[in-house]
Amino acid sequence: MYQMWEERKTGKMLQKVISAFSYSGGTGKSTLTKELACLYAANGDRFQTPAVCLVDATPDGGSQHILFRLSPRFSICDLLEELADRSAYYSEFELIQQYDWPMLEKYLSYDPIQRIYILPSLWTWPNEIYDQAKIDCLIQILRKFFDVILLDTGNAIYPVTRMCAQCSSVSLMIVTDDKSCLLRTTKGYREHPELFDPKVTIPVLNRYPIKSKKRFFLQDEIADFLHLEDLMILPEMPGVWMLNNTQDSLVGQGKKSKLYAALRNLSDRIEHMQAP
Repeated sequence: MYQMWEERKTGKMLQKVISAFSYSGGTGKSTLTKELACLYAANGDRFQTPAVCLVDATPDGGSQHILFRLSPRFSICDLLEELADRSAYYSEFELIQQYDWPMLEKYLSYDPIQRIYILPSLWTWPNEIYDQAKIDCLIQILRKFFDVILLDTGNAIYPVTRMCAQCSSVSLMIVTDDKSCLLRTTKGYREHPELFDPKVTIPVLNRYPIKSKKRFFLQDEIADFLHLEDLMILPEMPGVWMLNNTQDSLVGQGKKSKLYAALRNLSDRIEHMQAP
């Protein structure tokens, strides 16, 4: 039986619900979310090793199960559909209370190497899945068992991205220095500015996609484009892309990895933003 969070939490640990979104594809958002999950699973928050759940909330079919080389039987859609069926007979409070670990575990895939539970997204979500109450209920159920919940939410054009952001204590807006990606990001940012709340959102400049001869923007240019004053910068790490279809992680290399130090700083920013 998996121990419930209320039974094993310490007074020093803050439970985290972190969503990552972008306004364009190709920003490395899913890879970054994977590596951040690996960081939390390996190191915790300096007080204890947390239980980590990575939720693939990408409604057009996710990639997290591919990144971890897993073959799931169930997806987030199956769990949301079960919640919808049960909601006809139970209130949201009763639903949350009745979900025990065996009921939840069958929908999760576990990576024993990284010690991360993954709730995958395997296919395009049907329209009836888009419901704030279902997403809220799902997150509350996960909070019963996990210290850190990371939501890989996809593009900002999807309603579920905004739903997940409302359930999160901190959001990460992922941008990159590739010209075409940045232009799409700027367009999306202007069309959906409501997703960026400076009180709970950290803009992250992900600089790994060095795979073409396109012109890349400088940090100051990106800040001017998006009118952002405080970009969190990640190092150029093309090696991360080489690990996408493996169960390895650059974070797993420890302090000798530049990405480890950068994501450690990002986790400190998240912790500071959550502090009361």
